[in-house]
Amino acid sequence: MKEQHLNSIKDLLEVFFYNVKCAAQDIGPEYNLADGQIFLLYILWKSGTCKATFLADQIGITSGAVTGMMDKLAGMGLITRERSEKDRRVVMVTLTGEGLKTIQAVQDARFERLKGQLRELSGAELAQAVAAFEKMNGVLKPCVRGSGAAVG
Repeated sequence: MKEQHLNSIKDLLEVFFYNVKCAAQDIGPEYNLADGQIFLLYILWKSGTCKATFLADQIGITSGAVTGMMDKLAGMGLITRERSEKDRRVVMVTLTGEGLKTIQAVQDARFERLKGQLRELSGAELAQAVAAFEKMNGVLKPCVRGSGAAVG
């Protein structure tokens, strides 16, 4: 029975993530940002200053690809890059004030879109969803990859 529920969760999560992506997919382009760029900004927002290699690992792209992405974001004034004084090979990436405003605006706009559909759920259903997400996030938290903490 438990295995059956796990398989159902797998299927439902795939559909859920697809539906969320479809519902919010047209938000990023108005900011001239692709999904990967939004994800990079989101990681910086939640993690603070990170190594470029950490960002590449989190997004699942090569260091060369993340460099190209960072070039565009730096050109837009959304991030800054600085080489570590201890190890010049290490590039530290930081969200600028404009980058922070942008990622918050994108996330707010995306959630506003989703909130319209979520209002169809009852208060009890929303409370159940909150409890389920909190529980699943607690279980999954130890699985989060790496640490983007700044190197001293």
